[in-house]
Amino acid sequence: PASRGADLTGPAVAEGPPTLEGTRQGRIKLLWIFQHDLFDSALSAADVTAALGGAEMVVFQGTNANATSAGAQLVLPSAAYVEREGTFTNFQGRVQRFRTVVEPLGEAMADWQSLGRLGRALGGTDPAFAATRAEQVFASLSGQIPAFSGMTYRGLADAGLVAKA
Repeated sequence: PASRGADLTGPAVAEGPPTLEGTRQGRIKLLWIFQHDLFDSALSAADVTAALGGAEMVVFQGTNANATSAGAQLVLPSAAYVEREGTFTNFQGRVQRFRTVVEPLGEAMADWQSLGRLGRALGGTDPAFAATRAEQVFASLSGQIPAFSGMTYRGLADAGLVAKA
């Protein structure tokens, strides 16, 4: 549901065959995979295997172990959707909130928390890297991305708001 939101945030990130080809050719050194088992997709198993073997580092971040995570050098546990809060942007561009139902298991955390830790470790200064709540991440997003400007986390309420195209 959040692919429309990704489109609104800026230039598209290559995925699928172009990414796998870039990894096989050594142009992509780090392959960071969020949630998806690449072996359980329309991609050929041979292409996925070659890409995982061609990257210097493969990171898998997700809620469940799978064939892709088995090929990663680093596996980071993600909180499941019921274990986190945040926003998503549906196919119509409507930004909606979702809320935590249960606490995350073990060391799992929301993906934005993991990325924030990485950003801080690399010396990043974006306010989202220091966020301790999803609301702070959204405030950073709405302050930087024109499609979300003027929106507030609390202003989304239950019905959400439509992003600017």
